[in-house]
Amino acid sequence: MIKLAAFDIDGTLAKVSRPILGEDVALLKKIEAKGVKIVISSGKTVFYQMGMFRQVALKNPVFIGENGCSIAIGSSLPPDTIRLPVPPSYAAQRAEILSDVTARFGGRFWLQPNEVILTFFFKDEETKLSLRQYFSSPPPSVTVYEHVDSFDVVPKGIDKFVSLEAVCAHFGILPSECIAVGDGVNDLPMIKFCKYSIGIGTLAETYTTYHFDTIREGLLQILRMVES
Repeated sequence: MIKLAAFDIDGTLAKVSRPILGEDVALLKKIEAKGVKIVISSGKTVFYQMGMFRQVALKNPVFIGENGCSIAIGSSLPPDTIRLPVPPSYAAQRAEILSDVTARFGGRFWLQPNEVILTFFFKDEETKLSLRQYFSSPPPSVTVYEHVDSFDVVPKGIDKFVSLEAVCAHFGILPSECIAVGDGVNDLPMIKFCKYSIGIGTLAETYTTYHFDTIREGLLQILRMVES
């Protein structure tokens, strides 16, 4: 029985920088109405997600932001939160990386206003390639994820697995009752956590239980599972 469905945003629920389509919002609401806890898990901040999903009007979603570093319950302010411990060594390494990248690349990137992680949105292909080279051998205290439009620098040991694990412990839900839906390498930890998973688009089919080209197909599959 599926009691929790966790979704990435960009490349999964919606195309990058685009809204969730109305037909897909309707399917999300149908899934929630079946008693399934909807979890949104993204590199975006929880505040960004809460604003975005206020219009979606789910009843009581959970938001996992910054690739697992912050967790908020519900769309109202202030939200209930779950905090994961950040390794003490990360703060100094974060400051060093930010200073170094700023010195090297100047105004060639936009820095997402996060609480914990660093997210560098590159402004051109040359900067993307330069940042890829820069992060090719990251410090031992961080994990770096490359996306189509940015790079995330995340504390080692915090990811979408441990954050989803904390959410499930809070609500008394087992991994065997969960399904994860994503499209990128930063989604693999939550896919590993859940018994069931759906890969969208280019995510290799070998990683997931099911694979579809569109989120519409994935949402319909979840409905079939909760209605069976």
